[in-house]
Amino acid sequence: MAQFHTSKILAGNDGRSVIVEGRLLSGQVRTGMELHLPMNGSFSMTVPVREVCADGSVLVLDCEDNDEMEFVLALNFGDEVLEIAMPC
Repeated sequence: MAQFHTSKILAGNDGRSVIVEGRLLSGQVRTGMELHLPMNGSFSMTVPVREVCADGSVLVLDCEDNDEMEFVLALNFGDEVLEIAMPC
């Protein structure tokens, strides 16, 4: 499991991806892993990582559609430490 400190989130140009800028704090991030977005103490949403830049500072998340992309952006998770793990 990796930890990633987010600094900025943006909508991708394709209408369904989310670009997350930040810093990898621990572990490794690879394409196919899932970013965990906590909703409360017992529930979280996962979004697949589609691309990772070479230094791990930019992630591209692959949302199902425009509605999911808008929902993820509305969570406004900038400046948070999030977990990234392989799917179960």
